[in-house]
Amino acid sequence: MSRKKAQKGQRLFAILILMFAVVYSSAYAQTQQDDNNAALREKAFSLLESVAGQLNTLQSGENRARLGANIVDSLWKHDEKRARALLLLVQEDINAGLDVKKKLDQTDEHTFMVFSKLRVDTAERIAKYDGEAALEFFQATVPRSDKPLPEYLLYNERELELRLARQVAAINPDAALKVARKSLDQGFSSDVVALLTQLNNKHKGQALVLYKEIVQKLRDVDFVSNWEVRSFVETLAQSFKPPAADAATFRELVVLLTSNALIHGCANKMDELDERVDFCQWVTALVPRMQTFDPRAAKLKHWTQDDQPEEQSGSNFYLTESVHDLTPNDTTRRQMIAQRDFYEKLRTLDEGTVAEIERSINAIEDPEQRVEVLMELFRQYGGNNPKAALKLLSQASDIIDRMKPGQTQTRAQIGLAMMYCLEKNDRGLSIMESLLPKLNELVDVAAKLDRYDTRYLRDGEWNMSANGAVGELLTILAQNAGYFAWCDFDRAVSLAARFDRPEIRLMAQVKLAQGILAGPPKRVQQPTPPFFPR
Repeated sequence: MSRKKAQKGQRLFAILILMFAVVYSSAYAQTQQDDNNAALREKAFSLLESVAGQLNTLQSGENRARLGANIVDSLWKHDEKRARALLLLVQEDINAGLDVKKKLDQTDEHTFMVFSKLRVDTAERIAKYDGEAALEFFQATVPRSDKPLPEYLLYNERELELRLARQVAAINPDAALKVARKSLDQGFSSDVVALLTQLNNKHKGQALVLYKEIVQKLRDVDFVSNWEVRSFVETLAQSFKPPAADAATFRELVVLLTSNALIHGCANKMDELDERVDFCQWVTALVPRMQTFDPRAAKLKHWTQDDQPEEQSGSNFYLTESVHDLTPNDTTRRQMIAQRDFYEKLRTLDEGTVAEIERSINAIEDPEQRVEVLMELFRQYGGNNPKAALKLLSQASDIIDRMKPGQTQTRAQIGLAMMYCLEKNDRGLSIMESLLPKLNELVDVAAKLDRYDTRYLRDGEWNMSANGAVGELLTILAQNAGYFAWCDFDRAVSLAARFDRPEIRLMAQVKLAQGILAGPPKRVQQPTPPFFPR
């Protein structure tokens, strides 16, 4: 073998070794990342189990139910048996909160509404995993009161129960049919039609029974003045018709409509001010060629409008425009090019671009707006250049430090901590360490001002309803716990343990665990620049 061939073979071998090393290194790094994420998830589940074991230490049924429902949602796929057992405890607390045996005064009504929302939220959470379990839970937590419940509450309950019934229609058609009948006894909802259509997909027997019962119910209603009924019938006639619908029952519906029209004088011409005119026009437009289902409908033909020629398509108008008119003028074109170039700079976020950003932001008078712009630029473009991104955050930090102490500054500090955590920078959790004593102090003061400013406590514990300025701060932390959890989970959990009130401490731990299970927080996607073509 010649020397040149040997050298060429050596180079080829070296390249192959390098390629193998790169691929192996990448695969190894991905495996390590997967292992780390799996370990974090196990820590999160362990933390949830720990909190679940402490729920009985809380005095407030609302807090037990709220925390329990959160844990049920997070544990269901991991440990369904444990989640179902917790759900029964949540059910007990919600039933206790909804058991009102006296006239509701203003305070009790607020508590009642809080538990009503908890009930709905819990049912919707469970429905993601098991529609039947969600429906059973919802039906097992019906509010109990000696007095009639508010009409809007009854309406909302009926609508949610119907939505849950739609989820179980495929596997438990009899349960869905029962819910639909219950709803029909209370009124006519378009969700019944949606449930009917869903039943018809796999369980035509139950669908036919429901369809016939709907038409039977419609025999006793007033079509002329009842807009709710007319809206329902319109949805039914347009959404559920042959061949999907039973032809005989559809014919019964048309015969019913025709009979109503004839009874109310639609066979005759009327003065345009007659209140029945609208009804006659509506009923004859509802089912095209009604006479094919009921020959008597021929008497209503004078209400149908003659076919009108189709209007010229709106798009044709633009085809007649000259190319010159549709082309941006020179000024607009220059603006578009300048904007495109600016966004290109932002993508790289080099030192020159950062300096340009500094000059622009320094011209903004409102410090809050300056911080908002800096953080938005960081969220969208910081991933391209970590060093420049941290410089943006440093500028925001300087502005925030000069703000007057108060809610605005504290909210900005929390936002800044989140952004540092997004960069896996220790300063994020350091900011939160410095804020925790202040947050505990604010919570303590708010608790002493309970019922003066707003209702911060219920049953002696923080009510978690985001009431008041302090409640809003804690809610912001809860909603964005994932930033802190993925920055350093162990440290974040230790920080959460520093909350003085146990109910806030437990909720913070739950939210950190949920942040891990939801996956790493993502940067905001870059929006399409205005006027910039896709």
